[in-house]
Amino acid sequence: MRELKQLAALTPISEEEATKLLVNKGRPGKDGKDGLDGKDGKDGIGRKGQDGLSITGPKGEKGVPGVGLPGKDGTDGLPGLDATGKQGDKGDTPDHQWRGTKLRFEEPEGEWGKFVDLQGQPGQSGGGAGGGAILSEGLKKYSDPASLIYFLGE
Repeated sequence: MRELKQLAALTPISEEEATKLLVNKGRPGKDGKDGLDGKDGKDGIGRKGQDGLSITGPKGEKGVPGVGLPGKDGTDGLPGLDATGKQGDKGDTPDHQWRGTKLRFEEPEGEWGKFVDLQGQPGQSGGGAGGGAILSEGLKKYSDPASLIYFLGE
């Protein structure tokens, strides 16, 4: 009943017509078009602040060239030494001494260096002919270092 009085108060129809409208409700209608946007309100109280100063100014003019004229190029340097010289003649094998599997060489001043043991750690057994006998024979057969290096590389 309250709705009827409110509807009648808002529209130019009678209370009886409003009752018919409320009782005989139909399907809901489609949404209508959006209304126009309202005007912006007035600014708030107070004054607008002043804009700040620009940090970067306009581009300056081109500066004055430096003092003096560029100097002349210097004279070319002397040719350098050839760093890739010719291969020299083969030198003599240095004097050396063997003591078993130890080897030492004579130093340039004429004194003897310390003996160095060339015997390595025993290898694993290969199951075939022992390599130790061949190495031992090779050490006896090739007594100078250049030959020993060749033998070990075979």
